[in-house]
Order: sequence, then C-alpha cells, then structure tokens
Amino acid sequence: MSQKKHSQDLIKKAHQLRAAGYMTPDICCELDLPGDVVIELLMSRVSTDAPVGTTYPREQWTMRERSKLSHLLASPATEFGFQPSNVWTAPRVIALAKQVMGKRLSKDTLRRRLQASGITFTGQLNRLGCARLPECAFELHLRHPRHQVYGITWIRSSDVGIENVDYTTALVGVTISNRIAFSIWPKVRLSPQGRRHFPLKFLRELLALHKEAHVIAITPVGMFGAQTIEQLQHHHHRLHVVVADERA
Repeated sequence: MSQKKHSQDLIKKAHQLRAAGYMTPDICCELDLPGDVVIELLMSRVSTDAPVGTTYPREQWTMRERSKLSHLLASPATEFGFQPSNVWTAPRVIALAKQVMGKRLSKDTLRRRLQASGITFTGQLNRLGCARLPECAFELHLRHPRHQVYGITWIRSSDVGIENVDYTTALVGVTISNRIAFSIWPKVRLSPQGRRHFPLKFLRELLALHKEAHVIAITPVGMFGAQTIEQLQHHHHRLHVVVADERA
C-alpha cells in the first residue's frame, strides 16, 4: 500500500461513510479511490481539533471512581448483562460507567484516551511488527468487506484504564476503523497453560460479538501454533487467523 499522507477532509469522509454503514468497496466507489488507499484512510486518525474558542464540559473522575471502574472492567461484560460476548467494547464501557456508576464518559473522551495510549489499529500493527496490513488479510478484507479485521496483542492493562495491581495484562483487539474489544487477564492466572488458553477464548468471544460477520485476526508470532490455527479455522468457519509477519 502507498504511504503518502492524506488530507483530513478525505480521512473524515471515509470515516463518515464507514459510520453510515458503507462497506469498503462502496467507499471506494463513493470516493473514486482504490481499495488500498481507502483502507489507509480508515486506518488514519480523524483530527479532533476544535475551532478556537470551543469549550467542552469536563468529565471529572476521582481516583476512587477510576479504581471502581477498573474493578468492574476486570469482570466479564456478560456479568453486567451485555450479550452475547463477554469482551469489553467502547460502547459497553460507556454504558457501564453510566448505568452502574452514574458517571458520564463520552465516546470522544474514551477515544482520545485510547489514542494517547497508542491503542489504535496502526498502533497494533506496530506492536505486531508489521510495516503495513499483511497482504493476505488485506486481500480477505477486499473480497469480503463485511469481515472484521482485528489486530490482536497483549497490552498492559493500565493502558486500557485498569489500574488495579491484580490485573496486569489485557488481550486487546482493534479493528481497521479503531473499534476496540478487550478482556483482562488476572495476574494470578498468568500460567503458561492459561496464557495459551486465554487467546483461544478471546477469539471465540469475538466471533460471538460479531454473530454473522467473519473475523480476520492478525496475531503475534507464537500466540498460536500452526496445528492450533488449523483446528480453530476448521471448527470456526468464520474465523481467519493471520500470523503477523514483519516483512509484510
């Protein structure tokens, strides 16, 4: 894919079309651009710079409230009535803050916090050691634009707002359009066997989250062996596992 910079107007148009439900080929037609350029646009950040003089209400959170939210997010999302998957997503975190804690957490605030921690699709590719979207994942996405493409990595749980010392690791997936899904892994369960089992469960939960769509999971080298990947894809026809390759 090309590496040239794109204007914020073009990036914003691509994101607006995606938010309106347009699939990648439709965005290509609307913008009269090839697929690789459209994917670059969707991977780019939309500028949140506001006009001079614009003010927003500040969302005040005490340390106690942040600690409470951390404890809540360390539990599966299904324990709070979210179905059908137990992973946390941005809308679920926002709803949890409002319904359980009575606190406002805006989508923009959460997005800025995640971006500041580098939790974006581009950030995931960097952590995976990829210079760009792996070719096989790119081709799968172009052929089947309704597929959800996730970059999946282990991240310190503090980077997704979990500040309790008992929870040190999060398994995080971020899509091309920077939608996030994550699960927290308690420190007491970080055994070698558990570390192998947890990613398998996470992929199954992503399939449950996207009940009809296929999931393309770009994973780190060593997370799954070749035999495990073959078995996974045999039992879950909607799952496509792509092992990250820094040569991509």
